[in-house]
Amino acid sequence: MPPVLEHPLRLRKPPIVEAVFDLACSMPEGFDVQKIEEQAASLLRHRYPTVRPALMFEQSFVQQPGKEPAISSRQILRGYQFLSEDLKRIIQFRSDGFSFNKLAPYSVLDDYLPEIRESWEVFIRICNPSLVTRVSLRNINRIQVDKDLVNVEIGDYLKVGPHLHDEKNLTFTGFLNHHQALEKSTGNHVNVITTTQATGDGSPALILDVEAYRQVAYKSNAPDIWENDLPSIRSLKDRVFSNTLTPECLKTFEPF
Repeated sequence: MPPVLEHPLRLRKPPIVEAVFDLACSMPEGFDVQKIEEQAASLLRHRYPTVRPALMFEQSFVQQPGKEPAISSRQILRGYQFLSEDLKRIIQFRSDGFSFNKLAPYSVLDDYLPEIRESWEVFIRICNPSLVTRVSLRNINRIQVDKDLVNVEIGDYLKVGPHLHDEKNLTFTGFLNHHQALEKSTGNHVNVITTTQATGDGSPALILDVEAYRQVAYKSNAPDIWENDLPSIRSLKDRVFSNTLTPECLKTFEPF
């Protein structure tokens, strides 16, 4: 089994634009997410004073012989988002689980774990989930590129990245690469997306999106979530991040 990193990766200048910790859940029969807003808002208000609905849009398309296609759409309430005063920290109570989102600037997961666990206890109290079915950590990283993409050597930034079949005559103007993998020794999964993005000033950036997760079946108060699963998927996420970037690129974020 790959070792869990004794000291999680720490960066003085992390390129993370959004970090997400998510617990997917099975909810009890008859659970109605519309009924939790007032109580949740009251208990979370000291840290998250702003509340907004989390909506999902569903569209259906029906084609019958000899008739015009019938298209219908509806808006579904998926849950509620509770936002900190600076709008950089977001707790989500959903009909299918709980999540914590942290927007840049980001420091390190340990700085946010106490409030994540406190908010999770509120979720348990109000929503009474039947089971936790998935534990996930996701970091979306933006890596600024100092040249236009046509003149960038992708290999200067990424060890694991796309390659052109004719590098003498072709150069990248953009790419999107997505791969999924299973860590056989732990049963953990990882989703990795690398792509390009134009920034506000028109200069390009590379996006490295890494999500590590584990499928589980726990009661909501199971200590394994925090003591075993979270350290294990965190270790996988950090290793994938570090091993996707070149040593020179990683150094720019000042590991310590």
